[in-house]
Formats: sequence, C-alpha cells, structure tokens
Amino acid sequence: ISISTLIFNPCNNYNFMKDLSELFLPYELVLIAKEKGFNEKCIARYLIDGSKTLIIKEKNDKSPDYQAPLYQQITDWFIKKNIHIFPMYFHNTKKYLYMVYDENKFSQTSYTTMNEAIENAFKLI
Repeated sequence: ISISTLIFNPCNNYNFMKDLSELFLPYELVLIAKEKGFNEKCIARYLIDGSKTLIIKEKNDKSPDYQAPLYQQITDWFIKKNIHIFPMYFHNTKKYLYMVYDENKFSQTSYTTMNEAIENAFKLI
C-alpha cells in the first residue's frame, strides 16, 4: 500500500492506521479550526462528504476537503496567537491537566483533556 492511498477510518480493521489517526485533530475540532482561520498546510485531510474519513494527502492535492492538522501543528498555531496549551502531570493523582494560558488576557485555565483545552482555546480567538 502506498502512503498516498492510506485511508484512516474508524471502521477500518488496520490497527496501525487507527493509531496514526490519533495524531491528528478530530473532525469536530477541525471544523472549528477552519472557522477560526486555520489555513496551514497539512499532510492529511478529512473528506467533506460528512464521513469523517481521514486520508493522507497526495503531493499536489488541492481538494476542498478540510485540512487535518497534527496536534503539534494546532498548538504551534495557537502560540502564534499568544495562546499556549501545555500538559501538567500531577504525581499524587497520576493524572494530567491541560493548561490554556492566554498571554493577551493574562489568564490561565485547566482542562481534563487535550481536546477540551483546544476547544476552549478556540473561544479565546
């Protein structure tokens, strides 16, 4: 299988494909990112047919589908907007909290999941 033809779909039986899809922002957050102005090049995209299918883009792919950034890409994009998202591990509870710090408003809030932190960081834009 060529990397350009791999399709990451939750219904797919290939575990390695499912594992890779977890590196990318979920479909629902991609829609918010697009609405908030995220328009950077990505190596994957979600089909616009509503199937939430994630595919690796081909070299000269110019499709109108939704760009699917890696988590690192979206956190880097937030940094450009003076919003920082970072994990904090608490040894006593053995859990992570994800902090969102807004340099523009000097405010900091914590969330229990990375996706929740990202969703709320979008509200700061």
